[in-house]
Amino acid sequence: MPLSLKFLISICLTIFPVAAAQAQITTPHSYPTGSKDAWELSVHSGYAITTGDIDARAGWGPGLAARKAINHTFSVRAGYTGSFQYGLDYRPRTTPAGSWYVANYRNAMHQGSLDIIASALTAGNYRQNSRTSLYAFAGYGIIIADIDQDVTLSGNPVSPVVFNYNRSRKAIKADLKAMMQGFHTNASIPNGNREGIGRYHNNQLLRHAVRMGAGIAFRLNSRLSLGAEQEFTLPFSDDIDGVNAGSSNDVFSYTSLRLGISSGNRLRKTAPLWWLNLNNYIYQELNVSKHMQLTPPVLPDADGDGITDLFDLEPNTPAGSKVDMRGAAMDTDGDGVPDDRDKEVLTHMMCFPVNSSGQGNCPEPPCCRDLTRGCGYDRPLHHRLCSIDTVPDIFFSKNSFTLTTQTRDQLVNLADQINACPYSIIQITGFAKPSTKAGKLNQKRIDVIIRFLSDKMGISESRLQTGHTSTGNPNKISLKDINRTR
Repeated sequence: MPLSLKFLISICLTIFPVAAAQAQITTPHSYPTGSKDAWELSVHSGYAITTGDIDARAGWGPGLAARKAINHTFSVRAGYTGSFQYGLDYRPRTTPAGSWYVANYRNAMHQGSLDIIASALTAGNYRQNSRTSLYAFAGYGIIIADIDQDVTLSGNPVSPVVFNYNRSRKAIKADLKAMMQGFHTNASIPNGNREGIGRYHNNQLLRHAVRMGAGIAFRLNSRLSLGAEQEFTLPFSDDIDGVNAGSSNDVFSYTSLRLGISSGNRLRKTAPLWWLNLNNYIYQELNVSKHMQLTPPVLPDADGDGITDLFDLEPNTPAGSKVDMRGAAMDTDGDGVPDDRDKEVLTHMMCFPVNSSGQGNCPEPPCCRDLTRGCGYDRPLHHRLCSIDTVPDIFFSKNSFTLTTQTRDQLVNLADQINACPYSIIQITGFAKPSTKAGKLNQKRIDVIIRFLSDKMGISESRLQTGHTSTGNPNKISLKDINRTR
């Protein structure tokens, strides 16, 4: 193999992997490719009238057009409109030769047009695609106008001597219409007018024109739209009504209904761009990104406790330690020693402070500070350590099981004694048969006392026993330490 060929192959093998790697991690373009949108073909028909030197009568006209979007706002439209317009004056005029006539016309007009359309409502921040399109347009038109007259309204029959013009306009025009026999003669245009482009077939006027207008369209479904449009055409000519007599040019007005049909394969082309929100790409990219290369976030966790270092209050917790949601080592009893080193996970607060192993220093119960005095060493251990000698009875009002302030204070004092004597067991007794109404009331009173001692004062329910007897004050609940030293 020649040396130059070997060198070329080695260069290719070196560059290709680098280029391939770059292609995988970079995006060559910052903007999306343009949408391939459909053409819109439309048919229309409407009210056509020419504003000129004589009274106009409305006619009608059909047409068709093809429209293509340039972007979401601007589009271009080419079209054709054919129309008939009519006019009949109510005043007599004279020809240069002195003959009387009443001006009238029928204008068979053909118009080709090319418009630039600007659409509104294409952008929206709080909706997807609009189903309404407002637009305005301006453009160029070329007009072919075949203007014919009814010559019956000329000569002696329409002279002021024969025909009565001293009436209302409506009455005059009604009689003139009755005299008309048809538009069979080309209108004679005075030699003094400006010819514009000229004539077509030496008969029809050919004129340049400027077009402008506005419209509204409503999208019916993915293909059809229905709209209304008003357009004005300025042909720079005063001949469109067959009379060149004024100081201003004639104006053609066309008010139409339009049915639009989007063409093309829906799998390969979108709807015309003026129906699509130009913010769609941005919001779709924000919701489900196809363009941005987002790498998964990496949250450091140096001690491996499951809490990222950004929020970890103790980023160096020993391995295996239980932590709370802030990354701090668990300390159930709040003694300052983490649970993984605490030999007494639930140390009572009365035993604080604790040693380095979490073990508390509990004070000796007051009743047992001197075990050599009156503690009964001949009795079992739980009898001779401590006992509660005086326990007050609890009294309730008739038919009541609510604790008063006084009874609450009594129970608070009792709870302190129970905590001081860990082996004492309190029996709570009501004086009524359980099956009677009074017995049921007493049971509620007993339950209230137990809930207060257990829920409010932290006394274990295993140290509280209940009982009933039928003799005694039914409004009294008796409490006593059944392990009390005798």
